[in-house]
Amino acid sequence: MRSATANRGFLFRVFGTLALILLAQLAYFQTSVNFVDVSSMPNVHWWYALGQTMHANGFFKTWTPYPPVFPLLFYTLLFHSAQASFQAVEANWQAMNMLLVVASSYLIYCITAIVRRDERSAWLAAGFFLAVILASFRSTFGLSYLNDQFEYLPMTITFLGLLWIVERRWFWVGLVAATGFLTKIYPGVLVLVALAVLPDWRSFRNLAAGAILATFLILVPYALHPGGVTSLKSMVSFTLSRDGWESAYTYPAFKFAPIPPASFFVTPFTADPTAVIQLRYRLLLPLFVLLALGCTGIARWRRVAIALAPQLTLGFTALFLVLSKGFSSYFVLWVLPLLFTAYAFDVASVIAMALLIASNEVFVHDAYFLGVFTRQLLVGLIAVAQGIRAYVHPRLKQAHDA
Repeated sequence: MRSATANRGFLFRVFGTLALILLAQLAYFQTSVNFVDVSSMPNVHWWYALGQTMHANGFFKTWTPYPPVFPLLFYTLLFHSAQASFQAVEANWQAMNMLLVVASSYLIYCITAIVRRDERSAWLAAGFFLAVILASFRSTFGLSYLNDQFEYLPMTITFLGLLWIVERRWFWVGLVAATGFLTKIYPGVLVLVALAVLPDWRSFRNLAAGAILATFLILVPYALHPGGVTSLKSMVSFTLSRDGWESAYTYPAFKFAPIPPASFFVTPFTADPTAVIQLRYRLLLPLFVLLALGCTGIARWRRVAIALAPQLTLGFTALFLVLSKGFSSYFVLWVLPLLFTAYAFDVASVIAMALLIASNEVFVHDAYFLGVFTRQLLVGLIAVAQGIRAYVHPRLKQAHDA
């Protein structure tokens, strides 16, 4: 009798969560139809124009507003191999999206299978992650194959690093963390997670060796090619001098991230020395560093078990995002996938739907700040919740920790 009741409860959770995911698509569809044409993948057009500029001007002499890993992969694998055809570049981009989403789903399965020691839970986490991503293709910032940002790459890198943390492969964790940092910055939180659970100094040396090697291999080509160092300096200067966008810190101004034309990135960027960056933006990064290092120290003091690495990764990523001066809607993909390694599939799906609906509302003018504040509040609560979970249950033991 109890088994039959439990089975009915389980089936209700599964089909109820699937119904919620499908119901949320109505909100995405209405927003995307009225405000944003996601099927045109506008950001891929921008990258294609940038690829043409790189081809004409030289790759290392054309800087981008992003760290170096993806621009290099884009130019060599997506643009150059397509022989400058936009249709081929778009097809390559969509194929990359699906490959990375499937790879991330498999990595979610691997991570949760190790941490939870429950095959069914691992399959559900991986499957519902896929369901959320694939069903939400009408989201205003595009999910599934229509995502025109490169968020799936750092997402997959983060999962790979998290898997190697729970497998205690510290050299490879350092390698992946540095690569992720030089792809989209936020995967660098893997270093904080590793520092929180490292067992000894030998593990720390392996972690540092991997990070140093990856940094060397990625940056040396820029040092050896004319214009490479200038391009990196331009990227850093541009990033630090940017104003905030789409975040609670910009209130009451409506601000979206400016996208300069491809020709803008031919000329080295120098920040205006007379420009004044508002104090609230200048305080965010030091505040994150202070809080992150403090949380890492507390985690080591509490001897947090490695089984809580998914919660730590989600917590540090959410903290970084909530204290970011810019919060583009597609940035929810920094935390959304990690939900499925830290929570049960139904809880993760509910939080994911709430994040996606709030991010879609940002594109509705009358609901702009409602979406902005709701999204930022949700991410902040996620960060706090992971800190509480790690502090209250630091010595959570799984079979593999015994």
